[in-house]
Amino acid sequence: RVASRQPLESPPPCPSMSDEGDRAARAADTRKQEEDEEARAAFAVPVPVAYTEPSRLQEDFVSRGFVALPPEALGVDPGIHEAVIARQVSLLAEHPKAVSDPMLAAHVPEILDVLNAPG
Repeated sequence: RVASRQPLESPPPCPSMSDEGDRAARAADTRKQEEDEEARAAFAVPVPVAYTEPSRLQEDFVSRGFVALPPEALGVDPGIHEAVIARQVSLLAEHPKAVSDPMLAAHVPEILDVLNAPG
């Protein structure tokens, strides 16, 4: 006598390590998206630049590693900061994932105007 074969029922799904991993990955993605949104929002609000006072050039450079000079002191167009920020905002709108990538002179050529300034 041959017994008829009946298909076995699948057991009910149970939480597994991969489910927890998937949840963790989704949570990490959500956090990353929120951080990217915050970074994009920060670029959207222009912040006035606090230029280094001429009397503090050496002190600021030694303590902070940089000085902020006004465009006029460098001999570049006074609207250069706005141009750089506008280009960065435009790049971020075109490529939302670029928030964590560095802004290169190849992407924002106005940066070279500042770096090559005669002042």
